[in-house]
Amino acid sequence: MEIKIYAPINCRIKKLDKCFDQTFAQKLMGDGILIEPLGSEFCLPFKEASVSLIFDTKHAYVFNVEGVEFLLHCGLDTVKLNGKGFETKIKNKQKLRKGDPLFEVDLKFMKSKKISLETPLIVIPDNIENISIGNFEEKEYKKGELICVVEVEIKEQQKTVVSDPQILFANVNKYESEAREINKFVGSPSNYSDYYNCMTRLRFKITDKNLVNESEIKKMPICKGIVWSGNEFQVIIGQDVYKVKDELTRQNEYISSIANNAEEFNKKTIGKRFFSMFASIAVKVIPSTIGLGLIQALISVLVLFGAMPNISIAPVAEGSSQIWLLDPTLNIFWVILFITGRTGAVFMGIVFAYSAADYFKFNKILALTIATILCSPLIFYDGGQLGMGYEWILFRWLPLNTGNYLVDKIGNFTVSLLSIKIFVLIGAIYFAKKVDDFLNGKIPVSLDLMFRPLIVVTTTAFASYFVFGPIWNIFESMFGASMSYVAKAPLGIGVGLFGAMWQVAVVFGLHTVFGIISMLDMLSNQGFTKFGATAPISAWAQFGALLGVVLITKDKKLQKEGKGYLISGFMGITEPTLYGVNLPRKTPLIAGALSTFIIGCIFSMLNVTQRVVTGMGVFETIGYFSGTALGGVPPLGNLENGLIFTAGLILSIVLAAAFSILMWKERPSEKSQFIILINKLVKLVKLQNNLTKEEVETLNSIKKELINSLSKEEIKFIKQKQKEMLQIVSMQEEINSIIDKEEKIKTKILTKGKKAVSKNNTKLANELVIKYNSISNADQIKNIEQRKNDAIEKFNVETYLKFSENISKKVLLKIDQLKIKNEITIDSDIANNVFNIFNSLLITYNIIEKKENIFKIENELKKTLANNKKINKNI
Repeated sequence: MEIKIYAPINCRIKKLDKCFDQTFAQKLMGDGILIEPLGSEFCLPFKEASVSLIFDTKHAYVFNVEGVEFLLHCGLDTVKLNGKGFETKIKNKQKLRKGDPLFEVDLKFMKSKKISLETPLIVIPDNIENISIGNFEEKEYKKGELICVVEVEIKEQQKTVVSDPQILFANVNKYESEAREINKFVGSPSNYSDYYNCMTRLRFKITDKNLVNESEIKKMPICKGIVWSGNEFQVIIGQDVYKVKDELTRQNEYISSIANNAEEFNKKTIGKRFFSMFASIAVKVIPSTIGLGLIQALISVLVLFGAMPNISIAPVAEGSSQIWLLDPTLNIFWVILFITGRTGAVFMGIVFAYSAADYFKFNKILALTIATILCSPLIFYDGGQLGMGYEWILFRWLPLNTGNYLVDKIGNFTVSLLSIKIFVLIGAIYFAKKVDDFLNGKIPVSLDLMFRPLIVVTTTAFASYFVFGPIWNIFESMFGASMSYVAKAPLGIGVGLFGAMWQVAVVFGLHTVFGIISMLDMLSNQGFTKFGATAPISAWAQFGALLGVVLITKDKKLQKEGKGYLISGFMGITEPTLYGVNLPRKTPLIAGALSTFIIGCIFSMLNVTQRVVTGMGVFETIGYFSGTALGGVPPLGNLENGLIFTAGLILSIVLAAAFSILMWKERPSEKSQFIILINKLVKLVKLQNNLTKEEVETLNSIKKELINSLSKEEIKFIKQKQKEMLQIVSMQEEINSIIDKEEKIKTKILTKGKKAVSKNNTKLANELVIKYNSISNADQIKNIEQRKNDAIEKFNVETYLKFSENISKKVLLKIDQLKIKNEITIDSDIANNVFNIFNSLLITYNIIEKKENIFKIENELKKTLANNKKINKNI
């Protein structure tokens, strides 16, 4: 095959071996020519080509010419400029012809930075069998002149068959091992301040050159050479440099995260630091709370069906359906099961204290001692009226007699058991840590072991019972009172809104606040909450909204992603659903929130409450058939509460799916986007001009003409092209699925093969080699690729671009009529808006890029409105 190379710019051409950069001069990356530019604007040096890759720093480009790839690398060490001095005029996958502009170089800037503009143009040898560059003269060429002819022989594409198990299975983690070796030989991460890659090289900013083992790096198979540039050490790898660099980043990630944790924590606001702290402590307690919740749920189910007696912690009246815990006739099995479920919940504070001690780096034994005192069963006596101990009112600091128990309780300064006051317990451990740190070194060594723990424990216990606890009780009462009024909002609107906002809070990482609110409401009600009941509903509603998208979308790629997220949604984990589909597409998120609001209102009116947590997702339902773990008496019985909750859960999924389907659009239609643009323009014209009645009528008439300027045939054409585009996307997704399945199967074989080789199981290893080499879907993929290419040809991007160009010109001519008075200057600035609207189909599916939106209508409106307010104020 012959490929002609033309001068991309007025230039001087030299042989590649005269390049100052030895990597290119020694042809380590491939053969080619050296260009010394005499101008600033580079053009395509081939008859035809497509853009394979544009490097982020805009200094290097890869072009595909009839299956052969060429690298054009403008300047030496220009990667350090991070794109400064370069203006790119092309985009990835763009098809180009000879002379089409590529990029422009700021020559003055390069000169000021003392950057060499030697530009190698080389053939990337990855799929080349033989290459020869015809004779050419080393002289000056004008842009477009023929320089030389490159003759290449492309390798026949054959499936690589590896027969040796040692070779095949040794490469399971090729890049992992290469990255680890490079990291070791450059002196470890502590020996470089920064690292990055360009097209072919992995570059390190080295601290101590003596620690770099050059000889070992040169021996590595992946290394094609090394170069020093001052303190920058460059390992020449080739096209695989990206994979090695990514693997290096992954290996360094853990160390970096540890180093950055403290700094990131200190950057946070007090509120964010508090919630981050609470989340870190609470996450370790989750397995314990879920386990105990399931035990409590089991007890509730056994009691519900009469298999287990209904046990009370306090003596019961004669004829009661309950039986006292200490009744001698009670089977000891039921006693042990009861205290297993109940005691764990009542003394959960001890577990939180242990987790807090771990977080604050405090002595865990002292923390458990303090927590045992604050959760002491001695304060229970007979359990009290609600089975949670007694309260002592020290004094009334604010006498209140409203008739609302929670409101009146605000005025009491009370001492009470702290076993379920989670935040008091966490605060107590923090306080103990500070006291312990303060005393450290201040007490003689001989007395330290005895008196420091004594002072820490006693001061923390008294401060908790007489300061932290009473203050928390006041806050808890205030919160409970406010939530009681929210819960009483007409038609359950308060609870409904709370639930609707829950998953929106998840999006912004604020759901911990909602969890705390729910927990506080549960504590103030001694074990049940209306607000908490909306949490699982909000998650299931988002699941339903995603299900609606999966059912309605014609985009196979989106459908596949959605199906993957449904699995995590079923288990109650909503982040993948939210970030993957519902938030980016907006309407599913709204559909889920709307469904949650409706069910939340219904739950509030029917008094459905959350009792104990029995897991996430499908397992959470069990807890709604349970009694409370803290002794409170909820408004609904266990069975009634559970059945209504289950029905509401199912209804939330159905409603969310229905709303999602009704609201769904694959993308905003061109007409709807156009109408929004025209309405904003007309509004802007009216605001910027003092129009007469006749002018307003004229403006409205033009607006009507504009909105109706899109013909039915044009709209029909766009819809047809959307169907064709979705078919193309579906076929590509079909190919991706086949490749993914093949890769998964091969990965499993590689993993098994690696184990077989390590155990010297030659027979199994050889069998796995045969199995690995037999896997190929090339023919199936080729057939789909052919159908996809036919569909792309049928779609005809150039025809669509011509259509959008014509319709944009027609619309822009009509928009020009909006210029009622000469003062208005909007017509020349909206071309990009119109372009984006009528090319939104190609933009959505990444065929072309969105043009920069120069005309900021929203900002213009805001400025105009602000000016009008100022004028009105002055008047």
